Amino acid sequence: MLLYSVITLSSYLILSIIIHHYLMPMKKIDYNTYFKPGDTLNSISEGFNQTVLSQNGEWLATHLEMQPHAPGPPEHIHNEFDETFTVKEGVLTILVNGQLKIVNPGESFSIPKGTPHKPFNESDQIVIVEDAGNGKNLPIKFAYFLKQFYPFVDRMGNNPNQFSMMMQISVYGNDVDTWIAGPPIGVQKVLRFVLAPTARLIGYKNYFESNTNVSSTGF
Repeated sequence: MLLYSVITLSSYLILSIIIHHYLMPMKKIDYNTYFKPGDTLNSISEGFNQTVLSQNGEWLATHLEMQPHAPGPPEHIHNEFDETFTVKEGVLTILVNGQLKIVNPGESFSIPKGTPHKPFNESDQIVIVEDAGNGKNLPIKFAYFLKQFYPFVDRMGNNPNQFSMMMQISVYGNDVDTWIAGPPIGVQKVLRFVLAPTARLIGYKNYFESNTNVSSTGF
């Protein structure tokens, strides 16, 4: 019985992976035409409100407002891009490799790729962050993920389902360059790869019309 179960599960995983990733992959979003100035990326759970200012190649310049006592995202890693926070107003706190860094108005702080970090607002005032003058706050692929994922999480309220979040992230694949700090990134990549076919089968999508007001190729 155990052998039969193992064979059945293995067959399902192999077949679903082949179909999802190679024979019938999800259509890609046209990232380069997705955003326009004035589009917003808002997260109730993180306390972040971003507005797109302009596009610079594969990057966006944004205006980010961190609400008072905004908890920010979980501690995470970007494996493919550096991230720079330039503070215009307020005082930004960033947890970097387990150490707290304070960024004051007029200052910038860069986080090299591969570095665990977590930006948040400890103060009673709004913190405003913009680009450092080069028009590069967010890679478009990552911004697309935030635009789609923020409402998905916020709809779950104060106690988001971690399994549901993991399944949703898996359908975006490695286009989402954000990884939980701690577990090896290689393991997380494999997990996304394996989970994506099942997530798609039970209804998870890589595009939600209700989460945007612009056109897309869908999937």
